[in-house]
Amino acid sequence: MSLRTEGSGRITIFPAGPGRQTGKVGALKKRWSQDLCGFDSRPGYLAVARPGGPTPNGSRPILLVDVDGVISLFGFERADPPAGRWANIDGVLHLLSASAGGHLAALARDFDLVWCTGWEEKASEYLPALIGAPQAIAHLTFEPGDPGDSRDVSDGRWKLAAIDAWAGRDRPLAWIDDRLGATVQQWALARPGATLLVTTCSAVGITGEHVQQLRAWARNHSR
Repeated sequence: MSLRTEGSGRITIFPAGPGRQTGKVGALKKRWSQDLCGFDSRPGYLAVARPGGPTPNGSRPILLVDVDGVISLFGFERADPPAGRWANIDGVLHLLSASAGGHLAALARDFDLVWCTGWEEKASEYLPALIGAPQAIAHLTFEPGDPGDSRDVSDGRWKLAAIDAWAGRDRPLAWIDDRLGATVQQWALARPGATLLVTTCSAVGITGEHVQQLRAWARNHSR
């Protein structure tokens, strides 16, 4: 895997090597468009923010986990959906990734997982049984008065106030989401603590390569 630095060097991009996506994911990859996922959203493309200061003793990094576009997949061709199971959640059909539960279980070895999703408490209510996600994952609650709170904003900024209230500014933190825009990237660069932003493609969600990169990062930021 190669590494290159973009711009000032405070944001790095890790491209997946050629031929590393196989099977259904590989077939989907050929059909992605810039409009659907964009350059940095393809599996294996990770935006890594500032390294941060010393890790507080005894603390593991936090991993903020979105659901829509990470676990609940959309934007794929209906005639050729990715592997997963359909579930009716409060009257809305979701295609849940077949591999997401195992990926989260692996990540829980190195991170304290926190749901960071508009699903809020419903993630813990439904997903352990449906995909085998770890039990008792904490969830963030988003208040209507939070700065930037508009859930039709597609760059994640409406989640920032709740994240800061939960995680503080110094603890190492990673965040996996299908929509992490410029406002979120600037927030990540300004955090004193080490911060990693991982962007998924909504048609594929979290992949094994994402898990490998996240766990390697976590091991460098645990005490």
